[in-house]
Parts: sequence; structure tokens; C-alpha cells
Amino acid sequence: MKHNNLLLLNKEQLKSVTVLDGPLLVIAGAGSGKTRVITYRIAFLLENGYKQNEILAVTFTNKAAMEMKQRIKKITGLNLRLLTVSTFHAFGVKILKKHGHLLGYKKNFSIYDQPDKDSLIKDILADEGPVKIDNTQLLSNFFSKIKMNQANSEDYEPEVLRLYHRYQANLKAYNAVDFDDLILLPLKLFSSYPDILKLYQDQYRHILIDEFQDTSEVQYKLIKILGRTANSVCAVGDDDQSIYSWRGANFGNIMNFQRDFRGTLEIKLEQNYRSTPVILNAANELIKKNSKRKGKTLRSVKDESEPIIIHMPQNERMEGEWIAEMIRTLLVKHNLKYHDFAVLVRTNHLTKPIEEAFLRDNLPYKVSGGISFFQRREIKDILSYLKILANPDDNINLLRIINVPRRGIGLKTIEKIANSADAKGISIYSLISSLRFGGKDKFEKKILDSLIEFVTLLDYYREKIMHPKKIAVTVKSMIEKINYWGYLLTENKKKQVAQWKYQNIMSLLNSIKDYEYDPDNLSASIYDYLNRITLNTKDEQPDMEKGKVQLMTIHSAKGLEFDTVFIAGLEEGLIPHARALSDDERILEEERRLLYVALTRAKNRLLMTSCKTRRKMGQIEDCNVSPFLEEIPERFYEYYKEKDDEQGDSSVDFFEKFRKKVLQ
Repeated sequence: MKHNNLLLLNKEQLKSVTVLDGPLLVIAGAGSGKTRVITYRIAFLLENGYKQNEILAVTFTNKAAMEMKQRIKKITGLNLRLLTVSTFHAFGVKILKKHGHLLGYKKNFSIYDQPDKDSLIKDILADEGPVKIDNTQLLSNFFSKIKMNQANSEDYEPEVLRLYHRYQANLKAYNAVDFDDLILLPLKLFSSYPDILKLYQDQYRHILIDEFQDTSEVQYKLIKILGRTANSVCAVGDDDQSIYSWRGANFGNIMNFQRDFRGTLEIKLEQNYRSTPVILNAANELIKKNSKRKGKTLRSVKDESEPIIIHMPQNERMEGEWIAEMIRTLLVKHNLKYHDFAVLVRTNHLTKPIEEAFLRDNLPYKVSGGISFFQRREIKDILSYLKILANPDDNINLLRIINVPRRGIGLKTIEKIANSADAKGISIYSLISSLRFGGKDKFEKKILDSLIEFVTLLDYYREKIMHPKKIAVTVKSMIEKINYWGYLLTENKKKQVAQWKYQNIMSLLNSIKDYEYDPDNLSASIYDYLNRITLNTKDEQPDMEKGKVQLMTIHSAKGLEFDTVFIAGLEEGLIPHARALSDDERILEEERRLLYVALTRAKNRLLMTSCKTRRKMGQIEDCNVSPFLEEIPERFYEYYKEKDDEQGDSSVDFFEKFRKKVLQ
């Protein structure tokens, strides 16, 4: 690596980058340059003679993986086609595409996202008849916990296990996998075929894991197996930012790394380049109350520091008004843009009164966590067509579009087809295909013609879409052939809505075209494209729109930073969440880590609100300030609150007084 680049690193970062042999655990505090360390380390490996295909770097979002690769390319000036920087799930796809046939999967397997998974569970429940547990989301969570070793199968009733085994059997029959399988199946492959495992162990001499505190038990198991013979395994993470136990993250992994990889060198990155001293000192005081952590103290490189502002509005309406007013005030004083502000909440339901205040004040904002582009109905319709072209055995997606646009194939016909296919042990597509050659199933001529026309259409476009550089052209032709525009006009009373949805489809076509003509995609195919967007949808992060205040949950804000941050609802029962107010210290410590993450998103200013009353379940209830506030010394914040109504101070008076104070 060029000497000038290394000069940009501090002492601890430099050591993390240049120590290349043996296991390394980098405890990277918030804002300490974690991504820089990983990218510089990979660049240093490449410039010291290691080959691209000998390096494996895994992270948790496709956006992070892409940005990491772009930074490495910028540093080294190299073409990085052979370098593996991906999410855990994308890496799992890569393994299964090469070796999945050994486990009974075809190369064109489908990846079921959450809606697909839910549809499959609903189909199973409908076929099962009355069951004790018929909540799709609950069963989906149970199935994931069983797969990801978060629970023992003995902990569940026989009925749940029976439904789970049927769910797995249906996935296999449809040549489909879910997100959990993308980690679980490679482990099964390596366990059953040691020679395949050795191929990967011999290839990847250097392994790097980003956001290590977010790894699950099975993800860590995959790393341990692959890293058993590696020159170095470098885990980079922050135990104080472990906030995803509810989706499988195992906090113990970062604590056990040194036990599992003997001779580990531990380096702490404590120099913070983001936040002011006051914000960091408050965060340090808060998090040190946790007993299970790697001790560290973040230090700021900044000098100037404003106190944290605490405000106690009467209710959530006044909370929203105060936040809107302060944004307007600070915007002018500090010459900021709207996108320099973020409002963080514990749960999504807290955004409504804040949104209403923003709307009344004509304040531009964006709520993160809305419907993903790829989850919009019109996009899901077209993607379901593509998934069937790629994998005809995918019953779930075939049933989604068998009557889209309408072909006169009703529910009774669909039920008859599905039952017949199930009885014969074949896919629905195979059964309908057999009707062209005199299959035994009897249907009215009109319905039979529609079914045959449907599979003939699929067969025609399946052949077309397999040609190189023909994916977008083929999809456009198919959309026109099925007259999806006419279908949108029929389904939507307002033409403007239909036009907007059709424009979304045109955007999808453009994304396909961009994908297949990207020179970095060495083997562009419909299979690869579908896998990419399914994984992208799973890992999607908030899209930061310029010119808008960002309103999001604290979980969504992890990894982001803003000039000015508001934390709304700093109340007992919200932060920490009501379920944490039990005797389980683990839950309480994770809630404390969650507030720590919220605090450390702020670069220059931090303002927090705690309502005196809040409407809950239709009733107005008194609120207590979060007990976490008591853990932050008062010298780090200024406490503002409105005077009682009887003293004659209105909220308008308060805002005026506070504005004068801030603008002094």
C-alpha cells in the first residue's frame, strides 16, 4: 500500500491493517473508522502479494459490501473481479450454486423472501385444517429459531415440528430455499463432504468479518470451520453495538472469539472521528453500566461541544411540535440542510404525531422502513413471472401469477390443480404441462385452453430469457404480450395510479438492463439477477434522501450518522422497552446498548424528549422518564421543560424563549 495512505491511519488502525498473521479481534468503537480498517487491510494484503481469490470478506448488507469493494478499488486501482466481498447470504448462494446438487438442489433454485415464506406457510395451514397455532408470523419465527439453533426442537409442541418438517419438505419439492438455508445448507454440505470444505479452506487464506457482533451462532460456526486453517481470521466489531438478538445475533460470539481462536491479538479502536466530547462522554457513562462487555472509552478528536438538550413536553403532540420548531431554528443558526437531521424512535408507532407536526409545519421528511421497491405489488407480479421462468417447480410464485392478468382461472380450478399435483408428487407447472398431451385431469374447454396458453407462454419466454444480453428485452416483450398495462388500468380506477405503477415496471426493466450490461457481471443470467435482488431486499438499508429530515427507528439508524439527532420518547417502557423491565439482565443490557447506538449517531448536536403523558391504547397515561437518563451525569445535559399552564406560559412562549437562548 502506498505510504501516503498508511499515514492517514492512527496507531491502532495501522496495527489492525498491517498485522497479517494469526487471529485478530478489532474492537471498533462507534465512529472509530472501522470500514477504513477493513478496506485498508484488504488493500494491504493485495499489495503484499496475496491473490484476490485468497481473501474472503463478509458483512451484513449488500450496500456495505459494495461500498467496501469500491473503496478498495479506489485505494489499489485494481480490477477486483476475483475478490470475494459479500454478505453471509450471498456467500451461501455462491456455495450452493456450485455444490447444491450434492444436497439435491438444482442450480436454478429459488430463494424465498419473507412474503414467499409466509405464502408457503399459509398454504400448508390451509391444507392442514384446524391447528392450535395458525399465526403465520409466529410459525415463521419458530421455524427460523429451529434452523438457527436458537431453540431446541424439544421446546416445541409436536404440531409445530410437524408443520416445520412439512414446510421444509415443500421447500425442497419446489427447489427453493429460504434465507436461513443459505447459511445452514453450506454447513450441511461441509459436514457431509469434507473434500468440498477443504477446497474452500485451501482457497481462503485470509478471512475478514465486518460487524462481528451481529453474527448468529450458525454464521459464526461457518467462520470457525472455514478459518480453521487460514493464515488469519480478522473479526471487526463492537460489543457495545450488539442490538439484534431478536433476529439471531449472538452477543457471545465476540466474547468467545479469543477462546475459539487461540493466540488472538486484540486491538481496540477508541479514537472517535464523529461525535463531540459531550456526546461521547454521555455515551461512555451510559454503556459502562453494562457488565458483559469489552471495556473501552471513546475519545473525540473534536474540541467544541454543545450540551445535550433534554425536553419534557406535556404530550406526544407537543413533542412533535417542539422537534419541528427546533429543526427550523437550528437549520437557520447552523446553516444546515434538512437531511442533516434525524429523529430516532424506539418503535415505528411513535412516528405518527411527529409526522403530523412535520406536515402542519410543511417540513420535508422521509420515514424509513416503508414498502421496498421490490415488494410493490406490480413489481412482485413481474418478478414472480421471472422466478417461474427460472424455476418452473416454484409453486408459490406460479400460484401468484396464474391468474395475473386475469385468465378466467378461478379459485376452484386452482385448488383442483394444486391438489392433483400434490397427489401425484409433481409441481403444478408439470401437471398443467401434461394437459397439453392429454393428461387425465378434466377441465372445461375454456379453462383448459387458458391453462395451456399460460404454460405455452412460459415455455416460449423461458427459452428467450436464457440468451445472453436478452433478459430486459425478453421481459419487456412478455409484459406487452400479457398486456399488463391493460390489467393495471382494469385494477386501478385512477389512470394516474396505473401510470405510476407501470413506470415502476419500466424502472425494473432499466435495472435489469443495467445489470446485464455491467462489465463487472462476468456471468449475467436471470438466476443471478433474481438472487441479487432477493438478497438486496432482505438487507436493504434506509435510503437517505437529500433535502428531507430522516425519521426512523434506532435499529434502522445503526451505521448511519447525522449532524443533529433527536431521540424521541425517552421514557420508561419505551427506552428501555417494557419487556426489558423484567429480571432478565441480558434484555436490559441490550436496551442500554440500543440507546448507546442512538447517542453515537449524532455528530454535533443531540436533543432528547420525554413526554409527561402519552396516549396508549386510546387512554392517556402518565409517563416516567427513562431510567437510563439517570445513568448519564447531569453535567453533560441541560434540562428544559415548559412551565405549568397556570403560570401563563404557553408552548409558543416557550419556543420563543428557547429560540432566543439558542440564538444568543
